[in-house]
Amino acid sequence: MLGKMRAFSALGLAALVMPPMVLAQLVILKTGLARPALLPRLWHRFMLKLFGFRVRVHGEMARGRPLLIVANHISWTDIMVAGSLGEVAFVAKSEVASWPAIGPLSKLSRTVFVERDRKARAGTQAGELAGRLSAREAMVLFAEGSTADDLRHIATAAPSITTANPARTTFSGRTVARRAPAKVPTMPRPQKSSA
Repeated sequence: MLGKMRAFSALGLAALVMPPMVLAQLVILKTGLARPALLPRLWHRFMLKLFGFRVRVHGEMARGRPLLIVANHISWTDIMVAGSLGEVAFVAKSEVASWPAIGPLSKLSRTVFVERDRKARAGTQAGELAGRLSAREAMVLFAEGSTADDLRHIATAAPSITTANPARTTFSGRTVARRAPAKVPTMPRPQKSSA
């Protein structure tokens, strides 16, 4: 019972704080008064604190930009954690754009939406990701595109990774790209241990 009360209280407080943060982000995007990824980072930190999450960090995010972070997506909290650790933008499946509340917030945080089932659009979509990386941004790509710890989904990320960093990149033991027009550091996800 206490857990449910805390969750409802947290959601209520988030609902009160969200409108001014949305307005501030709109002003930032229109005027350039601040870095576009700053307010989303603060929002993610606020949400983690609100829900009582503690994040333990080992090491640090690469400082060089552009940066493509390729990570495993296990839970909805992964987005808040990754977003709280640095000024990053995300790559998400296109369906997210139409989700209530999450879609508009994702758009405000400048998420790149990818239509995984429309291979004909892969070049355009990957071009948007490459453009953002060319602008020296940090992007987070959850390779599986779902909250599953399953390597079968890895192929859905290959077009984005290939265009974003066409250097010879090994990802979970598979080569997904071969040529390099630009150097973009990538941080591959940790491998599952067999122990």
